[in-house]
Amino acid sequence: MFTSAINQNKKIYPIGESLAVRDSAPINAASLYRRTARTYLGVTLFSIVFCLIYERFSFGESSDFMRMMFLAPLVLGVLPFNLLALRSQALPFSRQACLLWHSGVAILMSGCLIRGIIEISGRVSDYDLFYWIAAAVFLIAAFIRQFTMRNA
Repeated sequence: MFTSAINQNKKIYPIGESLAVRDSAPINAASLYRRTARTYLGVTLFSIVFCLIYERFSFGESSDFMRMMFLAPLVLGVLPFNLLALRSQALPFSRQACLLWHSGVAILMSGCLIRGIIEISGRVSDYDLFYWIAAAVFLIAAFIRQFTMRNA
């Protein structure tokens, strides 16, 4: 038999066009930001280890883009979300803005990885230009979405 969210004592929150069912307990924004910062720290450490292993097996070739790939999650993830967690009243982010921001950081890291692989292989390509444009579009869209949601 079908049971609705009302019967389970849960609230329904709209997210974009769809509906999401969540527990009725409030979410502490600071703990959510700390958890997001820890996730970005893990991604940062993974990208450093990945770069070291990749360069180890690339016969002495290296790429500055691959070496600096860890800066994207560090500067755009760990630092801002730690600063948000330290604030006494954390700025509430809309879900869409967070998803756009995370996607922009992921696209930026992918662009660094692709550019690094192309440089290590000894070729030249403008293929990574699309990654830089897409990352900028996603990050700017996150800002626009966040500030239009706050004023609405």
